[in-house]
Amino acid sequence: MRIRGACLVVATAISLFATAWTSPPAKAQRKAPAHSEPTDSLELERLLLALKDTTRMDRIVAINGISALKGAGSRGASAVLRMALHDSVADVRQAACWELRRFPDAGTTMMDTLAAAITDPDTLVRANAALALGHAAIVSDRAMPLLLRVAGDRSRAVQTGAGGGFDAVLKIWPGQVPALIDFFADCDALLRFHAGNALVPAGVAAVPPLLPLIASPDWNVRSNAARTLGLIGETDGSVADSLAARLEDPDYRVRQYSLQALERLGTPAAHSAVVRQNKGVETHGPPQVSLILGGHSVKPDTSIVVVAAAYREFREPLHQVRYGRGLADVTIVEERRIYLCDVEARTVRLLARIAIPGDLRTDFSLGVVGWQGDSIALRLTGRPANDLNGFDYDEDTRFVMLDPAGKYRTVAALPKHPAQSRGYRDTPSGERHFLQVSVDRQEVDKYVDNGPKIAVFRVNAETGELLPAVP
Repeated sequence: MRIRGACLVVATAISLFATAWTSPPAKAQRKAPAHSEPTDSLELERLLLALKDTTRMDRIVAINGISALKGAGSRGASAVLRMALHDSVADVRQAACWELRRFPDAGTTMMDTLAAAITDPDTLVRANAALALGHAAIVSDRAMPLLLRVAGDRSRAVQTGAGGGFDAVLKIWPGQVPALIDFFADCDALLRFHAGNALVPAGVAAVPPLLPLIASPDWNVRSNAARTLGLIGETDGSVADSLAARLEDPDYRVRQYSLQALERLGTPAAHSAVVRQNKGVETHGPPQVSLILGGHSVKPDTSIVVVAAAYREFREPLHQVRYGRGLADVTIVEERRIYLCDVEARTVRLLARIAIPGDLRTDFSLGVVGWQGDSIALRLTGRPANDLNGFDYDEDTRFVMLDPAGKYRTVAALPKHPAQSRGYRDTPSGERHFLQVSVDRQEVDKYVDNGPKIAVFRVNAETGELLPAVP
């Protein structure tokens, strides 16, 4: 796309600036620590004193130190927030904003301070508060309403801060999607790009209210709705259908964003629309299959092992880059499979196929926890949608019990002590042997009495099936 309308160009430029400005310090990539253990009060006092240092880097180090200090609590959070609002150096304020999300127990204190800050007479304080609210949205459900409020400020500097805040949002709390959708539809064009970024963590919950906006009379609303839908992903096929219809939009900017979104979706329907737009020239290669083995658990006192595997049927792009951006794989089938394997009898049975839940599809993982009688305990983790800024935070988790017939049900919690094999197994003759099973990405192996590794099952690379290994 060579030329863009003035509004979308400015919005994209501000977004790129905000993305660069809000890039996390290296330390902010670590998992957020819990602040529940007692802290060394002397260390906290030392770090609080270091916040007054004249050297910019020393203040940033002190901010990181407070956020990593267990038990820093509301006092530490208030000190870091004060730096985010009032420090004279932008880098220090930015570092402080990133650390706010590491104080989950101080949400009330921080929100009270930020609620006052968004009405401060000082424009810079209001702008800093807007940015801080986006980072703190994962800590408190009060952050988003305050961010939406300050985003209506008439000051362009405050609106810029709000744009950075929207870009930093990692969580949309239940019930917050409608208000954010209303803002997205009616806000200034310069903020709509960033409001779309804030909708992405809501995942599939944001798709139904976004779909009508792709037919808005305003080209800027249509193009940003298309872009946001592409970031969130497909639900039931309606996203690809709506985007494909916009390939005939009278505005070239809407057509371009719709095409980019379809290329990102990576579904068969989206791929067909892209090929049609490409005048029938194929963009992807032939279908391939992949089966990657993962967690496993041996049933106590047996030779039965349950193995979890990630199955995928997909098509890779013929060219990795198109118009300066990467093409996504076309995913035909993606699921998790549970196999029951008998390492002595060398038999394998596909027990269950588990579809990836829409609200866990980003970084989805299925783990085998253990056995409860003849049932298998599983743990499912993931997030609703992609983070735009790559911050590593806790994933959502749910638990499933799988019965011998392959039927599964979601449970509130797993058994306290799911059974795992201790390795010992009695043979029919009464002898006691030590059996150990290991699983790598493509093979199931066994060891008997610490003997040599014996391959029992292997993945067939052509069919994507788990089969007995040829002796």
